[in-house]
Amino acid sequence: LERCFLRAGPPASASPLALEPLAGRGARLGSRWLEVARLTGSGSIAWPSVDALSALTVIDGEAELVDEEGRLVARAGAGRTIAVPARTSPLV
Repeated sequence: LERCFLRAGPPASASPLALEPLAGRGARLGSRWLEVARLTGSGSIAWPSVDALSALTVIDGEAELVDEEGRLVARAGAGRTIAVPARTSPLV
């Protein structure tokens, strides 16, 4: 694949939080090796424990990751990335 463009449209920050797969298994751009998703809206969502490094890049607004007990694990604003190590317990 030399090039791929996907226009996801403007973020719907006033809408409930939604996760839209962009690349990976079952996404519009299929891949066995890479998974990319767009998270848009406001609210909370479970961040699954996976056996791979994950990252969350904040484009606009702010994101917080908290553990199952509600303790703040990480916070990032626009232009920042949060790295989540493999096999981290589920986050919300």
